[in-house]
Amino acid sequence: MTLKEFAENTQMDFEGTLERFANMESLLVKFLKKFVSDPTYEELRTAIENQDFSTVERAAHTLKGVAGNLGFQKLFYINQEIVDAVRNDNVDKINTLFEEDKQEYEMIIENLKMLD
Repeated sequence: MTLKEFAENTQMDFEGTLERFANMESLLVKFLKKFVSDPTYEELRTAIENQDFSTVERAAHTLKGVAGNLGFQKLFYINQEIVDAVRNDNVDKINTLFEEDKQEYEMIIENLKMLD
């Protein structure tokens, strides 16, 4: 799969993200492939299971930043909602939001595995 096909499949902000990477597709691909091994998603999942909301906030905030830098807009916004839910003591929303997060994250990872 080409980078442009990947961007279309994941609804990635291709132009904005490529610009952040100095219009160097090879550099962007390098960082995209590193996302697969980033431990933040697993930290978030574990924190949610353990109802460790300070870690949920930190991990969701970190994942939001990584997602934003890589152009994964939907993942960015879902994690922003998780951060807001913790900060507003609305923890009942977190499990529902995390299900959306999980679906988006897994779709991105599956597409990353096919990226040339």
